[in-house]
Amino acid sequence: MQTSKIIIIFFVSLFLPFNSCSQSPNLELEVNNHAGSTIKLARFEGDNMVPVNEKSYREDGVVFDMTGQKPGMYRIILKEAQSRKEQGKAFNFIYNNEQIKLKTDYNSPQESLQVLQSEENRVYQNFMDDHQKFEHKMKLLNQMVDQYPKDDPFYEQVADKYLLVQKKHEEYIDSLVQQHSNTFAAHVIKSYKTPVLEPEFSPKEKNSYLKEHFLNTIDFQDTMLIRTPRLGQKILRYLSLYRNQGLSRSEQEQEFIKAVDEILLHAYINDRMYNYVLEYLVKGFERFNMEKVLTHIYEKNLSGEACKDNNADIKKRLEQYAKLSPGKKAPDFTFNPLNRPKTRLSEVDSPYTLLLFYASWCGHCQNSVPKIHDVYQNYKDKGLEVVAISLDEEKDAYRAFLEKGGYDWINYCDYKKWESPIVQQYNIYATPTMLLLKKDRTIIGKPITVEELKKDLTELDWE
Repeated sequence: MQTSKIIIIFFVSLFLPFNSCSQSPNLELEVNNHAGSTIKLARFEGDNMVPVNEKSYREDGVVFDMTGQKPGMYRIILKEAQSRKEQGKAFNFIYNNEQIKLKTDYNSPQESLQVLQSEENRVYQNFMDDHQKFEHKMKLLNQMVDQYPKDDPFYEQVADKYLLVQKKHEEYIDSLVQQHSNTFAAHVIKSYKTPVLEPEFSPKEKNSYLKEHFLNTIDFQDTMLIRTPRLGQKILRYLSLYRNQGLSRSEQEQEFIKAVDEILLHAYINDRMYNYVLEYLVKGFERFNMEKVLTHIYEKNLSGEACKDNNADIKKRLEQYAKLSPGKKAPDFTFNPLNRPKTRLSEVDSPYTLLLFYASWCGHCQNSVPKIHDVYQNYKDKGLEVVAISLDEEKDAYRAFLEKGGYDWINYCDYKKWESPIVQQYNIYATPTMLLLKKDRTIIGKPITVEELKKDLTELDWE
């Protein structure tokens, strides 16, 4: 009987620790000086923030249940920025199936962050502290090796220090990754490696060396990076190597095309990473209306035999850019202009036609459309016509906008906003958008600004 009791106690002692360890993982957060408003939890999916949960803050802190959440980088948002000029209050952390206890201050959440429990975040936060110091040192050393007289004896000490700081940081990253190889933090930390630069490199030589070697510091096989913002940050850094303010828009797009080709070539080794990088690049260049880059991406990576198993939506969008690139024919369409008989685009009888997509509710349009109308007044007698297609939904707002501006060009609106068949046919995703056409509907320009429109018009043959 005594033996049976001992066996029972033994098994109870075995399972008690197991039960306590298998409790649902939580994030416990304490914020000094918090105003008591809502705290939001979000996770990174590349450069996108996906909402996970939100809770009202209490005096004793807040607890988020992390059950079912995937390992990755997350963000606590104490206060969202209300404008581009305002900086929000937030900090990032790593979740990898462990209990997390964090403490910070509302006024400086990232700088005052303390990790009370979580090995992943201790490793990550300690590294980030050291990495910031490394970046500060390199900023100062870069200035010295670039500007300090090379014939001065002290320059050798500066050059040695320049190399030493880089190599020690590289060794530090390698040691952390090796020591904590089973952590999610190791994936993030490894992504902070950069090529070691020689002190004698001129700024131009540094840029050339980084163009050649920077992408080798990205592990395009490591799909865990998709759950962090690091891939996007690294890609932006690489693209910045090709940025040149002295170039025209067309020349700048040609430079970015070179960068895009290199990035996608490196990402090609892993389908999931390739698709992620492809979508990231497409969204970015869409945002800046760089259609020459987008057309190139389609023609080189998605058309015909070149196509991998990519997102069908991306392929469709890029196919539209290719179809609407300069030199191609603009699609014909039938429409009912305001106060005019039903017609087709092909029936507009003018040497040149400007297709203008806009909306009365668009802030940029409110500024640009009156200026475009001024340009029209200068060129309409020479043979320019404007077909202005509005994305408005409200008839009264649309009519009021026309009346206020006195727009005497060809006006049309079907009040379907982004669902308008013509808007979708022309792949319009932002307003204002302009396409300059010859009489046979050949696209000869896609000016982004009023100044670009003026430049395009001055280069045309007006008989």
